[in-house]
Amino acid sequence: MSASCTARDRPHSSHHIATSVAGRTIAVQDGALGLTNKVLRGLSLWHDRWQHRRQIAELSPEALADMGITKGEAQREAAKPFWQA
Repeated sequence: MSASCTARDRPHSSHHIATSVAGRTIAVQDGALGLTNKVLRGLSLWHDRWQHRRQIAELSPEALADMGITKGEAQREAAKPFWQA
């Protein structure tokens, strides 16, 4: 069976769909696509929060002042867990 065959060509097989999150392509079964996308979006959001908070913690006082953020505000934001908005 060639790689270009469709689910219609394979009546007894499950459908597989590729989805992309954060630059990675992941194959999932058709019925699980909605749930998989929701989970992957959540994980991507958590990763982004963790990364941004880590970057905020490393900013210089001058950079924070340029953005109108105090050192205390930056420290509070950086101390939040990744799952907290």
